Amino acid sequence: MFTQWFELNKHDELARTLTYAKIPKHYVWNKDAKMWTPRKLRTSIGRIVYSNPSSGERYYLRMLLNIVKGTRSFDEIRTVYGILHPTFKDACFAYRLVNDDKKWTQAITEATLWATGAQLRELFVTILLFCSVSKPLQLWELNWQALSDDILHKKGKIFNFPDLILTDDQIKNYCLVEIQALLNKNGKSLDDYPELPQPDPSMLTQLDNRLICEELNYNIKEMHTLHESLFSSLNPKQLAIYHQQISPLLLLPGLSSCYPVKRRTFFLYGPGGTGKTFLYTAALAKLRSERKIVLAVASSGIFIP
Repeated sequence: MFTQWFELNKHDELARTLTYAKIPKHYVWNKDAKMWTPRKLRTSIGRIVYSNPSSGERYYLRMLLNIVKGTRSFDEIRTVYGILHPTFKDACFAYRLVNDDKKWTQAITEATLWATGAQLRELFVTILLFCSVSKPLQLWELNWQALSDDILHKKGKIFNFPDLILTDDQIKNYCLVEIQALLNKNGKSLDDYPELPQPDPSMLTQLDNRLICEELNYNIKEMHTLHESLFSSLNPKQLAIYHQQISPLLLLPGLSSCYPVKRRTFFLYGPGGTGKTFLYTAALAKLRSERKIVLAVASSGIFIP
């Protein structure tokens, strides 16, 4: 019935002046021919089937059908003032049929003055469940820092590691896990909100290992600054070793990729004072600045002929 409305609009001038809900008043659906034909007797009131706001694009399509007239394709329904929008939701925004989410962001912002991170996450989930949020992803991106305010402290206590350092991505990941748990208690999940990001299981596996957390607990900016200082001071021979042996493992951009990245062993030797430690320190700083795990060890010193 719906797609045949498009066909009707292609050749019927009266139909092009009507919204989809008004079509049954002037036309009747012919089940055998599967087409709309002009109504000759009586009258009828059209009704569009209800769609819940949580149904996504179907909800916004239903909203558009109450105002658009004479459309001949789905693209025309999404075309507003000559501009084709990628989704029905975007078309609704263009028609100003839906409001932005400023009031929900304001609610969270006001709550940050007294609420804990856990309470803010509960508020966020409540808004998702019971309010008409137009852009969940935008609401998340504007408020994730407030929602995850206690994550670092909480994980530091769990790992018994008060000096724990987490990246923004790691904090977001833990926060999404907490939000997922709250949604599950209400019979929902992040899958019901496709726009929102999902927790990364592989990242969680790594972060929940205390030993890995300790080895990743470096100040990235300090490591980057240290590497830049040391790298600029390498002498020509040290620089040659850095490029030929160490840089393939670091995957530095712009360097030759002729060295396969796999398990490799390098022996760097030389008299005392030639800069072996200086070179290794530069390499370690580079690895740690990229949040990679690297352990500095010493050989046994036993010579085997």
